[in-house]
Formats: sequence, C-alpha cells, structure tokens
Amino acid sequence: MHFLCPGTYGLFHYGRWSFLAVAVAFFLALDLLLVVYFFWTDCMTPQGRYAGVGAFLLLWFLLAQVSLYCEKMLLRRRDADSKRNFFADAQVQYLQGNWFEAECFLNEILKRNSRDPEALLMLATLFRHTERFEESRKILQQLQNFEESKKWFVEIETELRRVAGSQ
Repeated sequence: MHFLCPGTYGLFHYGRWSFLAVAVAFFLALDLLLVVYFFWTDCMTPQGRYAGVGAFLLLWFLLAQVSLYCEKMLLRRRDADSKRNFFADAQVQYLQGNWFEAECFLNEILKRNSRDPEALLMLATLFRHTERFEESRKILQQLQNFEESKKWFVEIETELRRVAGSQ
C-alpha cells in the first residue's frame, strides 16, 4: 500500500510535512505524465513518451523509498522518545524509593536494548539498595565489558566498591 501513492499513507497516518512533500511531488509528476501522454501528444515523439513513462516509474520508485525512509526514521525517533520516558519514569520511582516500580521501568528499557548502559547501571544500583548484591555485582561486571559503557567507567567502579563494601 505504501508504494501505490508514495507519501499519502504517511501523510494520513502520521500527519508529517515530509510525507506531504513526497505526495505532492508524486502527484505533480503523475499529472505531468498524464497531460503529456494523453493531451499534448504532438509535443513529444512516441519514443519520448516511453522515456517519460520510464522516468516517471523511476521517480515513483525513488519517492516510495523516500517515504519508507521517512517512516522508519519517525518510528526510530518515537522508540527513542519512549525509551527516554521510561528512563525518566524509572528515575522518578528510584528517587522516591519505589524499587519495584523503578525495576519494572528499567526492565522495559532492557527488553528493547539489553545493552543499555544507563539502564543497567541504574538497575545495578537499585539491586544494591535492595540488598541483592550478587545480582548487582554481575550486572556491573557485565557492564565493564561493554564498549557503550566506557563513559560510565568511574560510576561503575564506584558502584562495584559500594557493592563489595556492603556484603
């Protein structure tokens, strides 16, 4: 359905300007093709009209690809936004001492990305606060091996010392 009229699905489903631009470009090209092919027949040779149809089909394909790309980018942005919301909710619950609720939000983030360093670090800290020291230590050791968690080196080491001191 996306390929039939590039841009229209995204325009009606998401209401974004980028999809409107794709749809307008598609329909302008279609109108131009129809006018030249059926009404202004003496303006072009038959070979020129066939070339015009080929160019239109190529443009149709390219606009459909642009429409799909825009949709993928929009969905990625929405996933990132929902991750941020879960993380903010987890922080609020964590700071209020609602350990179960914070853990639920963190687990939801980790379902989407099991290597999320911020969520794993907060979960390890939460486990330390709830005296689940072995689970906390395992997560922190796992975090040390992730390339994504290099910027959290100091926090990970500090948390490992706190876990070791708490046992």
